[in-house]
Amino acid sequence: MQISISFMILLPCLLLVSAEGQNLESSPCPVSFFCQYNCSGHGTCNTQTGVCTCNPPWNGDACGYRLYPLSFGNSLPVTSVGNEYVYFSLAVPPSSNLLQISVSHTNSCYPNVLSRAAALPELTGYDYGVIGDSTDLSITLPILNPYHGVWFVGVVSPTNCSFSIEATISTICPNNCSGHGHCQQATGSCECQEHWSTREDCSLKLQNMQLGEIYYGSADIGRFIYYKLTLSIGNRVEIALTMTQSNQSLPYVPSPLGDISSEVYNLFVGFGYMPDLTVYDYVARQLFSPPHELVSIIINNPLPGEIYIGIYSNVNFEYELAAHSSYICPNNCNGNGQCTGYGSCVCALFYQREDCSLFVMGPMSLPNNDMPIHDSILGFYWRYFNVSFTEQKDLVFLIEAPNSTLPAFQIYVLPQELPSTEHYNTLIDCSDQDNLRSPTKCGASMYRVDPGYWTIGIRLNTSAVEPVKYELKIDAQRGCPNACSARGTCQGGICQCHEYWFGDDCSVYVQPMPNSIYQRNHGRIITGDPTPWRFYTIDITSENALLIQLNRTGPINNGTLQKMHIAMYIKKGAHPTLLSYSKMKSRTTIHGELMQLDLQGNDLNGPGTYHVGVYVHDPVPGDSVGIPVDYWIAARWDRICPRNCSRQGVCFNGQCVCNAPYIPPDCSAQNLPIPTYLELKGKVAFDVWNYYQLTVLGEDALEVIVQEQESIVAGRVWLFLKLNGFPTIDDNDGFNQSTSVMHTVFIPSTKARGNWTIGVTGSPRNSGSNPFTSAAEYTILALTGCGTYSDCGKCVVDPNCGWCRNEPFNPAAGQCVPGTPLQPLNQTCLYYNFNTCDVDNSSVATIRGVVIGVIVGCVFLLAIGIAIFFVWRDQRRQDKEFMRPVNIDDDTDPSGSPSLVPPVVPPLPLDPSMSPALAINYSDDRATPRSQRAGTKTNYGSLRASLLVRNTPEGYSSLGSRNSGVYTDEEEDDYYYDSSDSEGDDHQHHHSSSLKG
Repeated sequence: MQISISFMILLPCLLLVSAEGQNLESSPCPVSFFCQYNCSGHGTCNTQTGVCTCNPPWNGDACGYRLYPLSFGNSLPVTSVGNEYVYFSLAVPPSSNLLQISVSHTNSCYPNVLSRAAALPELTGYDYGVIGDSTDLSITLPILNPYHGVWFVGVVSPTNCSFSIEATISTICPNNCSGHGHCQQATGSCECQEHWSTREDCSLKLQNMQLGEIYYGSADIGRFIYYKLTLSIGNRVEIALTMTQSNQSLPYVPSPLGDISSEVYNLFVGFGYMPDLTVYDYVARQLFSPPHELVSIIINNPLPGEIYIGIYSNVNFEYELAAHSSYICPNNCNGNGQCTGYGSCVCALFYQREDCSLFVMGPMSLPNNDMPIHDSILGFYWRYFNVSFTEQKDLVFLIEAPNSTLPAFQIYVLPQELPSTEHYNTLIDCSDQDNLRSPTKCGASMYRVDPGYWTIGIRLNTSAVEPVKYELKIDAQRGCPNACSARGTCQGGICQCHEYWFGDDCSVYVQPMPNSIYQRNHGRIITGDPTPWRFYTIDITSENALLIQLNRTGPINNGTLQKMHIAMYIKKGAHPTLLSYSKMKSRTTIHGELMQLDLQGNDLNGPGTYHVGVYVHDPVPGDSVGIPVDYWIAARWDRICPRNCSRQGVCFNGQCVCNAPYIPPDCSAQNLPIPTYLELKGKVAFDVWNYYQLTVLGEDALEVIVQEQESIVAGRVWLFLKLNGFPTIDDNDGFNQSTSVMHTVFIPSTKARGNWTIGVTGSPRNSGSNPFTSAAEYTILALTGCGTYSDCGKCVVDPNCGWCRNEPFNPAAGQCVPGTPLQPLNQTCLYYNFNTCDVDNSSVATIRGVVIGVIVGCVFLLAIGIAIFFVWRDQRRQDKEFMRPVNIDDDTDPSGSPSLVPPVVPPLPLDPSMSPALAINYSDDRATPRSQRAGTKTNYGSLRASLLVRNTPEGYSSLGSRNSGVYTDEEEDDYYYDSSDSEGDDHQHHHSSSLKG
């Protein structure tokens, strides 16, 4: 508004200057301003500057509020109207840390007291304030540690108010020195009592203490008392706190944290810092204690330096505190040595380490059977023994202990250093049944141990707190391999084996068997035995049949007999193995179950020595090792038919005559023709064969696919192929013995031609315990030709093949099948392709272009051929016009038929020098019956002529003959066959020159 009025005053001057064309700068008009709110009536306005000069105590740009200077300690009375701010200013010196503003009023006007540093406070913004209350006639506003500088205090009331205001400053000490010091008013700092100077408010007591001295004091509720202790000597410190007197009958006072509220007092220790209720290194707590009750903290092997001891209490009590240091030996030398005054152990004989905890005895002389070691050991402790020798030895360890603790003993062996549970060469664990020699003895052997320094560690793997006595024997001798497997005696490093045991280490059992099914040979195999084989030999001369019987006899434990997986293997001339054998039989048996292995014909491979191996497979799940398996085995060989011809044939002189389609030697296997591209189903058990016959012709390849059906375990079926013979496991031309459910054999076209026999047999996975004893079901598919193509490009090149697709325009998802573009064979497909593999537009366009080009070319060549033919035919017609039919024969036709030549034709003059004259005869056989015209070149009864060609000086002369409408001359074949001769004579005439007129 002020600017608008000034502008209106100046407007005439501006117009005048503009009318006279003069510059505005040379205008003589005066300029004046108005003050804001006309200085609110509390000042004088300077119209040249627009600034108010306020009348004291009014202040502000418009002199709108009162501002009084306020001095400390002087009360100032003031009267204000409702909602009027009255301000006061004061300066706080740096030495003050407490500012107090006091306002007193008498008429209950509810004043609000506000303060702000370096700015005017308002109800919408202030640093400290007190809102007026009708019950408060005196208001005090304290400001602790105020800003050192200018402060403004504002008083505003909703009604007219009369009040007085006073400001005071002072210097106070923090927390009033916590009652443990004197406040210096000049500086505001505490002069703390002895031991209370750790903090500025004298709230923390910290006292230095010395080892071996007693310190007395009193503890207040909920407050820490600290002592500082410096450690330099000793390796054991004990800190003890004793309550000497308490003036409270109840020990329960809640603590600030609440987690130790039920504790009377607590002793804390911190290394290098003062501990509190949550952070500490050691603590001792006392729940309730009568006077003279002691709590203590023991610190072993502390590091040199300062430690802080804190006492915290929930009751007021008096106490005694002391700390002692001493030297102790680590673990008190474990009772295996003497502790010196400086905390070190002097260990007894054979004991090592700083705490005498390691027992190492030796080196020992071997063997020590005559002087065994008698010792005792605690739970989880070690005892070590050193041995050394200069030549290779066999070491035998035997430990004897009470049967209750024997399974907990362990023997560790390691060269050059001490063994441990993680680092060792050999472990003999007495909890292993294989290492038990008796209820109280455990042992095992190490064979061919290299010479040197060896350490034997004995460990008791149990938490026995009392020493357990034991006896240890170690034997060393020039060893035999595998200590003769405990089935022979060692003499000078060579095993002298017991009967029927052979081999360098007596680990092979071989016993001859007589020819008698009633003479049984009894044997035993222990499950988990490192030598699980028992071998038997049979000498066969000329017989062609062998029957072996095996029966498990026991033993029966507690009335039950565990099932065991037993197998018989046979091989000629050598011991069978799990991978090399001629035939085998396997079964999971119990007591009294008979198992037979029947061999004849090809199974025997002629006379000789046959080896039968009895093998106990690993225990079935749930079984344990160390279980004996007793059995008997017997054999007989004679001219019997194997398997009684499986009830599919007749036994004749020891050989089976099988019913079709079964085949020898035992009529158990079928020999079936298998069509291609037709899937067949079959079933086969372990060691049983099914055969299929297939002939591959031409250049076809062969692929046979066998897929197991509903197999719980894959690989129960094996696939073999043989060209011109029956396949076996060892003799075949292709096989698949994989452990998957799919078995495929591919024979390339270069090797596939011929007669093939496909053999399917059950693998060893199809034997043993349930569910593997049942026959395995399978499907078999034979593919030749098309089916062997795995590439679409190769497939469509074959005119007899097409690409069968499961989806349109997806060559990769199809297969090659036999067929034609009109109708595929043996298989139904959604889509077929018999000429191309690519289905994109560019490929189709290219193929179409090629096909059209070929067609156009063929049409062009055909047109040229037709044109040539017509030219040739015209030339032939011209040649025939020069020929004249003549009748050389003077005789008349006996049949009276009309002559083909004019009746009067003079004979041709012939040169007498020429060879015999040319004679032409003809005959008409049209009237001759068909039965008399056998042997002619045609069925037509047309005229026939014979041509006699005589040699002339110019060469050969010839006349053409027409036979059934076919003309022959020099352009035709050089040989002519006359079939009209009744005698059947063949006349061949060679002509090479043209007919002369």
